[in-house]
Amino acid sequence: SKSSLETVFHSLVHPTLQQWIMSILDESEWSACNKLVWGPAEPSPDTLARWLQGFQFSEDEPTALLQLQGGPCAVVAAIQAHMIQLAIFKHGCLQPQDFKGDSTVLLTQAIAAVMQQLADSNGGCCVLVFQPEELLSEEDGSTVISIEEIRQSLRKSEVPPPVQPDLMEQMVMSVLQGLLGKLGLLSLVYSAVLTLGVDQVRQQVADEEESLVDPRSGNGSQALLNLLIAGVATPHFFDGMRNVDGLVMQGIASQPSIGFLTLLESLRYCEVGWHLKNPRYPVWIVGSETHLTVLFSNEAGLIQGDGKCQEVERVFHQLDASSAGFIPADKLDELIKSARLDLPEGCQNLSELKTRLDPEGLQIILRDSFIRLFFPNACNDYPSKFALFHLNNLARGATAKVAYVRGDANMQQEIADCSVGHCDLMRVLQTKWPTLTVKWEGDRLPSIN
Repeated sequence: SKSSLETVFHSLVHPTLQQWIMSILDESEWSACNKLVWGPAEPSPDTLARWLQGFQFSEDEPTALLQLQGGPCAVVAAIQAHMIQLAIFKHGCLQPQDFKGDSTVLLTQAIAAVMQQLADSNGGCCVLVFQPEELLSEEDGSTVISIEEIRQSLRKSEVPPPVQPDLMEQMVMSVLQGLLGKLGLLSLVYSAVLTLGVDQVRQQVADEEESLVDPRSGNGSQALLNLLIAGVATPHFFDGMRNVDGLVMQGIASQPSIGFLTLLESLRYCEVGWHLKNPRYPVWIVGSETHLTVLFSNEAGLIQGDGKCQEVERVFHQLDASSAGFIPADKLDELIKSARLDLPEGCQNLSELKTRLDPEGLQIILRDSFIRLFFPNACNDYPSKFALFHLNNLARGATAKVAYVRGDANMQQEIADCSVGHCDLMRVLQTKWPTLTVKWEGDRLPSIN
């Protein structure tokens, strides 16, 4: 009926919510959005089925989300990471397991934080796409339906600016039941795209042929992950902008709340920029070749601000081709010039500086030694010992549990070694901390696949 297609929300929570207009997505808007999400062709029944799930919680860990099938890990891991960040750094928990409230509170706040960032990037307007409670189906979440049936089941509400954080949380809470239903993950994807704007997202993705979900594998793309953790739908890892043969490519402009580390960097297929490696909170998405999981710590000392010291670290990182924590001594002059540094007190020339940084004549310049010399007070050293936690939201096998795994991390003096083929997670961690070793609970490495 017409009343089911267009309804005014009445809320006692906030007067602004009373002005919401709920409407069905028109066909042209829906077509443009789906081309961006799925590509020019409709997703295969198998791919679509894997994305038909809501936000669900693990029975073993009340604050841990479940991923039912391979594919939507970009959405599940991103929201999980925001939930963890909120539990520890907003609610003051030492670990997410200590959160005593309803887990849907963390879920609501996490989704609201994602939407707030996107709304702020587009003038403050928010578009929420959701399934109204009266249209929620009791059918099993794996039931395959068509894209058109999804359109008929979803509604959108566009709230004009300014949308403040408290209102954003109330908006998300008001549609929470729809987010828990089988169209929950897709609702968030469509909400993110429409809030930032289809044209804006397309411009950031840059390639007209690329979509937010890979049509072959059914996995969410790096652009989708970056959209949800950094507020920009770029497929790239690097900092700032790059000009390659006249083609300007957009990277990550500033420190996001959630970071990103990937196995592909340890395999030398790519290089993750300083911003994604150093988020505002010690929470990272960990990428394998086919999956995304979450790594985090409650140690605030792992966080670095974005000042001159960090600018120098980024330059050092660019010259450190092997990401081993050192550069060849013959690159010291290039480092000093690129970072626009003056020689430190007590060094009259580059030769004296090189001798001071490489007293044993090994012809290498260690990152830590360089930073300590030039910034003895501005940069805090990492704590030598701290706790790390890992979470894989995708249960492998009938008896597998989705649960947090704790590890005791220790910074060594020398670069740690990994046995080939047995420590993918450690390979990832050492792209950020080359001298890190971790003793995991039960002496079993968590899986990033």
